[in-house]
Amino acid sequence: MRITERQMLLNSARQVSLARLRVSKAAGPMSSGIEVERPSDDPARWAAGRRARVRTQSSELRGRALSTSNARLSESDRVLASVGDILSRARQLAVLSANATQNQQSRNATSQEIKALFQEALLSANSRGLDGEYLLAGTSGDAPPFDAAGVYQGDANARTIETAEGNMLEVTITGTVFTVAAGVDVFAELTAFQTALQTNDLVGIQNAIDAFDEGGHQVSLGRAEVGGLQNLVDDAEDARTEFELVLAEVHQRAVEVDPIAAASELALGAQALEAAQALAQRIISITQVA
Repeated sequence: MRITERQMLLNSARQVSLARLRVSKAAGPMSSGIEVERPSDDPARWAAGRRARVRTQSSELRGRALSTSNARLSESDRVLASVGDILSRARQLAVLSANATQNQQSRNATSQEIKALFQEALLSANSRGLDGEYLLAGTSGDAPPFDAAGVYQGDANARTIETAEGNMLEVTITGTVFTVAAGVDVFAELTAFQTALQTNDLVGIQNAIDAFDEGGHQVSLGRAEVGGLQNLVDDAEDARTEFELVLAEVHQRAVEVDPIAAASELALGAQALEAAQALAQRIISITQVA
C-alpha cells in the first residue's frame, strides 16, 4: 500500500513537472518571438533564417550608402545652381559692357565684380560634402577639384555604389561639367572676360556673351543629370525597402513564432499544468487521509 501511494505521488509530481516544462517551452518563444534560436532546434529553418538576416544587414548597409549618395547629389545640385547663377550674372555684365557707350572706367569696375564672381564660383566648385570629401573631384575626393586658376585637377570617374545584390549605380558627377569636356571652360571664360574688360577689348567682351550662354546651358544639363541620378537613387531605395520586406517574411517563416499557434500552445500547456496540479493535490490529500 505504501509503495502504491509513493508511485502515485511520484507520477503526479512527474506530470506536474512535464506540464511546467511545456508551459516554459511555450512561454519562451512567446516572449522572445523566436522559435528556432540555434541550429540544433531545426538546422534547415535556422540556416534559412540566418541567410535572410545576413542579406538584410547587407541591404541596410546599401540603404545608408543610398542615403549618403542622395545627400551628396543634393549638395552637388546646389553647387551647380550657384555656378549657374554666377554665369547668368556674368552674361548680364557682358551684355552691359558690350555697349559702346561703356567707358574704360566702368569696364574696370565690372572687371572687379567678375574677379569676385570667379572666386565665388571657385569656392562653390570646391565644396565638400557632409563626409568631408570634395563633391566634384571624382574619385580623388581628398583634394580640391580646381586649383586657384580654375584648372580642373580631379578625374572624370564617377563614383558607384551597390544598390541591390549585383547591381551598381553611378551616384556622382564630376567637375568636368565646368570644363571643355562638357562645352566651354567656365573658369577660363570668366578669366578671359575679365581680361577683355581690363584691356577694353570689345570683341572679347562680345564673345563672352555666347560663352556664358554655352556655360549656362552645360550647367543646366549637369543639373538635369543630377536630377536623373536622384530619381534612380530614389527608385533603388524603394526597391531595397520592398526587398527587405520580403526578407522579413522569409525570416519570420524560418525562425519566428506563429503568434496564434504559440498562444494556443501556451493556453493548452497552462490548462494541462492546472489539471496536473489539481490531480497532484488530490492525491496528496488522499494519501494524507490514508
